[in-house]
Amino acid sequence: MKIYISADIEGVAGIASASEANMAMPGDYAPFRQQMAAEVMAASRGAFTAGATEILTKDAHGSGRNLVLSDFQVPEGKSFELIRGWSGHPLGMVQEIDESFSGAVFIGFHCAAGQAGNPLAPHNKWPAVCRDRTQWRNRIRTAPLCPRRCNS
Repeated sequence: MKIYISADIEGVAGIASASEANMAMPGDYAPFRQQMAAEVMAASRGAFTAGATEILTKDAHGSGRNLVLSDFQVPEGKSFELIRGWSGHPLGMVQEIDESFSGAVFIGFHCAAGQAGNPLAPHNKWPAVCRDRTQWRNRIRTAPLCPRRCNS
């Protein structure tokens, strides 16, 4: 069974300030980069326990250089791959997802711009082409899973 994970940072547990999501502010950012990694690892452990044999993870925050492969312990006989950076892939935050995956997990995703509930949500500036792609998760309006080119 293959599982896809896409991870952003603004919605991880405890984050409350833009500086905590900003790589240029290492004192504020480091604990939340670690939290992002911990949440991805927890989801991975759960997926492996449930029978997943392969996990492909996209680091989908900022530069795409927040997660480091050495953060992850992978059980013997299982596969964990990490996509870092941005390649211009048309699926952006879900780069390389396809019908071969049994499921997808979204970690650290946040409500859409202009929505209450997360002080970091207003950072989204989606062009009109992406605004109609808003996603709903657990009855909460979230940012659209748009191609990277839609980010500004």
